[in-house]
Amino acid sequence: MGGEPRFIPVTIYGVDERNLESALLDASDEKRYSATQLIVCNSMGDKPKATAGTLAGDLRHGIGVAHPFYDEVALKTIPPGECRFKVHDRKGALLEEIAIVRYKSRWQDDRLFGNGNQDLMMFEIASEPKHVDRFIPVSTYRARDNGEILLIAFGHDLKPAFSKRKARGRLYSNIGTRFEGDANLFITDVDSAPMASGGPLFDIEGVFVGLIVGSTSSGTGAPGEFRRLTEFNYGIRLDERFVREYAEFVKGR
Repeated sequence: MGGEPRFIPVTIYGVDERNLESALLDASDEKRYSATQLIVCNSMGDKPKATAGTLAGDLRHGIGVAHPFYDEVALKTIPPGECRFKVHDRKGALLEEIAIVRYKSRWQDDRLFGNGNQDLMMFEIASEPKHVDRFIPVSTYRARDNGEILLIAFGHDLKPAFSKRKARGRLYSNIGTRFEGDANLFITDVDSAPMASGGPLFDIEGVFVGLIVGSTSSGTGAPGEFRRLTEFNYGIRLDERFVREYAEFVKGR
C-alpha cells in the first residue's frame, strides 16, 4: 500500500483499555476457537516461557511460532519434554495439560535463530485433549491488504489470567518497513502483548491467514497512534514449504 502512512488510534503493544469488554470470548467464541490453547515451557530464565499453540489438521498436531522455544539464557532450544500443551476454559481455569512429545522449528532446521521470516514451528502432543473438539486447516491463504482480521491469543495483561482474548485490527503490506521483501511477513495494527505470540489470525470470513509474531515497541495502557511504516505488530503466513513439511511431520517423518 503506497502513499502517506495512515494514522489509526490503536494500541501498538498491549490492550486498548477502552475495549476490554469486547476482548472477552463468549461461549460461542470459546467453541469456535477451542483449537488455540497455551504452550508453557520451562527455561533457565526467571519464569516459564508461554505462547499460543493451535491444533491444525487434527487433534494431535499443531502450529505456532518458534521464538518461545528458544532459551536466551542457555542459548539453546528448549527440549520438547520441558513443554506442555495446557487447555484452559475462556475464564482462565486449567482443564487439562498434555505433554508435548516432539516439535520442529525453522530456527532449528535452518540455524537462523532470531530470523523473523523463519519464525515458525510445528508440534505433536501425547494424546488428544478431552476439552478441544476443533482444529484449523493448514493453509497458505493470503488475506487482502487493508483487510479486517481477528487475533485469538493469551496474555493481554488482563485478569483473569490465562483467559483467551480476541482483538480486531487490519492487515497491511510490509512495503516501506524493515520486512519489505519478506513474502511471508505482514504488518498489522491488531493488539498484541506478551504470550500472544503464535496466536492465530483470521480474516472477516473466518479463514485462517497467519500467526501473530511480535511487535516493534513496548508498553501497555492507553492507545497510541498506529504509524504504518514505523510502528506496528507483525504476523507470519504459512508458506508452501512449511505446509509440505507439516504434512510429513504429521505422518511421523
